[in-house]
Parts: sequence; structure tokens; C-alpha cells
Amino acid sequence: MDSEFLIYDKRAGVRHVQTALGFALILLLACLAILPCRLDQLPRIASFIPVIDTVHLLFSCIIAAVLLSLASILRSRALIALGTGYVFIGFIAVAHALTYPETFSRTGLLGATIDTVSWLYIAWHTALAASMIAYVLLEGSPRDPARAPGRSILFWLICAILAGVATTYLATAGGAFLSHLFGLAPGRTSYLQYFLMVLFVVTMALLWRGKRSILDLCLILTLWGWLMESFLIQPPAERYSVGWYAGRVMGLSSGLFVLLMLLIEMSRLYARTVMLVAAQKRERENRLMLGEAVGAFIAHELRQPLAAIGLNAYTAQKLGAPAGSELSGVLDDLMSDSRRANDIIESTRALFGEAAGDRRSTDLNQLIRDTLLMTSHDLRNNGVRVELELDEHLPLLAVNRIQMQQALMNLIINAAEAMSGVAGRPRQLTIGSGHDEAGLVLRVEDTGPSIQPDADERIFDPFFTTKEKGTGMGLSICRSVVHAHGGTIRMTARTPFGACFEILLPGESATGGPAQARSAP
Repeated sequence: MDSEFLIYDKRAGVRHVQTALGFALILLLACLAILPCRLDQLPRIASFIPVIDTVHLLFSCIIAAVLLSLASILRSRALIALGTGYVFIGFIAVAHALTYPETFSRTGLLGATIDTVSWLYIAWHTALAASMIAYVLLEGSPRDPARAPGRSILFWLICAILAGVATTYLATAGGAFLSHLFGLAPGRTSYLQYFLMVLFVVTMALLWRGKRSILDLCLILTLWGWLMESFLIQPPAERYSVGWYAGRVMGLSSGLFVLLMLLIEMSRLYARTVMLVAAQKRERENRLMLGEAVGAFIAHELRQPLAAIGLNAYTAQKLGAPAGSELSGVLDDLMSDSRRANDIIESTRALFGEAAGDRRSTDLNQLIRDTLLMTSHDLRNNGVRVELELDEHLPLLAVNRIQMQQALMNLIINAAEAMSGVAGRPRQLTIGSGHDEAGLVLRVEDTGPSIQPDADERIFDPFFTTKEKGTGMGLSICRSVVHAHGGTIRMTARTPFGACFEILLPGESATGGPAQARSAP
């Protein structure tokens, strides 16, 4: 599966690197500013740790959900390892908040000892760094398209929860054993911060040496925030000091930045995907309508000679071909073949487009707004400002919504492309609607180049275009759609520049009677 458009495989661009460096510099400057006073004690805020750990839990759950969702799509063991690490630290964040002394109880819940929160903190940060290292090592591993990742994800989720339970048990009931194992006296476990700092630097180096995707950049920022936190809370800083408060906030802020960066990038990628699908749909509909227009043109040109051939054969048969003779049989075959050729033309033309009778009662103002939404990317890229002059009392009209939307889309995109080369004046697209006794009027005006006089009469002809790479079928399709609805379309040059296209549709309601204007709300 091609996943280069996803944050997992998409290489970080210059903008992403600059943003990350800017945020890293802010954290570094904040750390340097706080270092001189990091040992100063501040009043104890009992709710501080539960709030911080709760936010960490939310961040971890959201990030894990994003990563494991990508893993299920891409069948990536690297993403499963990373997502599992975030599930583990989410569990540890809960245990850390419950066991923190002087929060829910004097010594902490779950039978916590003096070093429980330190062991949980170390396990928390070590486990995520280890999962990042596993992610780097597994990044280049082959993906098996036939392997269903659901079971693997479920298995590792269960392992993460069991590991969290075991870690919590060791940090509480086995705290003395861990201190003896590492040769540390009670209350001195905070010196393992130096080990964490080295681990963070090594992991950042591995991530930077990799393919450096957007996700890699986010992980580096997380580790950088934790590194700054470690500088501020390392011994001899104590709990509730300036460095302790600032370090916790700094570690949290890096997680917040990473989460926002992931969500923003995912939203952008989603929007790009939607626009790509819309563009593909628009291109497919253009091809269908182009085929219909070409089919109508060919059918129109071939019907007359086919009708003439059939008529001449019929006349020859009546004038001199004896009944039952070989000549009469040839003329019969000739008339039959001309009718069959006409049927083939009609059936081939019917392969393109929708049935002309598929019309529904439609709010044309809403149709205009929906079309503008679909073409917003083209308008924005060409720097076009849109002004709407819609009659809010416009009656409903029975139209083929897809065909009419395609006609409007062609007019809007043509106007945007015409104004793309305009300099020195505003690029403004004005779309209006109205109705009178003659019917409903839709108007599309632009401030593009003036229309050449010799193009006025040919502008709607098939294959006629004033653009270098145009096909000459856009406006021809518009005219075909409007004529199929019993309407007319015309183009007039604006003064001193620009063009105005007006579509006049007969004012008939969905039931076939005169359309009734809707009352104002």
C-alpha cells in the first residue's frame, strides 16, 4: 500500500523542521531561564500531579489510538510497538497519580513506599524511549499484506496492560528489592535521572538518523521536552520546587505540541484526501459529460446521412425493385442496417451520463454554495475572492443536480483560471441568482481578460478554446446541460474587462407547474 501521504512515511518538510526547531528553542530558553532558581521552594498544590497525569493519560490514549489505527491500515509492526508504548505509559500515569504522596493520602494509595513514584516515573520514561527504539529498528521491516493486524494489536495491548500491572506491583510491594538490585539507598532513586537523560539523547539520535518522517520529528520533540524536564528536576531539586513545577509543565507541553502537530497534520491529510476524491469524481463526471457531448455531436452528424441512406433505399425499392427480387432484398437489408446503425449510436450515447429525466426539486442557491465548496481549493490557489448576490426567495426548480453542478463548476473554474494571470486589479468572482417572469437566472461574472470579439460566437462550440491547454469542451458541456433543461446560456463581455455568463432556466417546479417563491423565514 502506498502510504507516503501519511505522517508515518511522509518526510518532514522544511516547514515542519522549522516549527519543531522553534518549539525546541523555546523550551531550551525557558529551561535556561529557570535553572538559576530551580531549587527555590513553592507552596504545595495537592491537585497538581493528578491534573498533570490525567492530561498525560488523555494525550497517550489519543496518540495510541492514532498510531494503532495507522498500524491496522499499514500492517506495520513498528507502529504497533510505538502505540503499545503509549498504552503502557497511559496506564503508568494512572498508577503514578494514585501513588503520589500527599495527594489522595499521606503516603499514596496502593501501598506506595517512599520510592514508588520515582520507580514509576523511571519506568514510564524508559518504556516509551524503548518503544521508540523498537519503532526505529522495525521501521524498515517488510509489511505482510496478508497478515491481519487486529490480533497482533490486541495481543500487544494485553501485554502492555499486564506490564503496567507488573510494574506497579514492583514499584509498590517490590520497591526495596528494586533499590537493592540497583544498589541505591532508599530515597536516592532520583539519581537514575542521569541514565534517562543519556537514553533520551541516544533515542533522539536514532530517530534523527532514520528517514525523519513527520512522526519521527514529533517523537524527537517529546524526548527533547523530557530532556529539559530532567535538567530541571535532577538532584538536588526537591518536590514542589520551581524546577519541579516547571519540569512537569515542560514535559506536558511537549506532549501537547506533539498531539496538536499530529492532529493538525492528520486533518490536513484528511482534507487533501477529500479534495483528491472530489477532484477525481469531478474528472470522472467531466469525462462522462464529455463522452455525452461527443456522442451527441456524432449522433447529430450521422443521423442525417443514415436517414438519407434509408430514405433513398426505400425510394429505390418503391420506384423499380420488383418484390421478392435480389435487388429488393438488398434494399431491405440496407434500410435495416441504417436503422440498426442508428440504434447503435443511441445505445452507445446512452452509456455516458445520467438519464435526462432524473431531476429533483433543488435549491439552486444551495447548489451554488455546494459547488463553491467543491471548487474552494482552485479559487484559493488562484487568489480569487468570491462575492455572492443570491436571491433568497428563489423558488425550487426541478433539475438534474449532478449535471447542473457540473455546468456551474466548469464556469467557476474557467473564471478562476482566466483570472490567474491577472495583475494590478482584484481577482473577483461574482455569482448571483434571481427570478422573474421568464424564469430563473444564474449569473457568473469575473474580472479576467476581455473576451476577443471573434470568440463571442464560437465560445460554446465544441473543441474551441482560448486556453493553451484547454480541451474546448467545458463551455460546450455547459450549453448541453442548460439546453437539456430547456434553458439558454449566453456570454457577454463586461466593461472594461471580464466576462459574464448568464444561465436562464424556465421557472417550472418539481411537479411541472409554475415555481412558487418561498416565503421568507
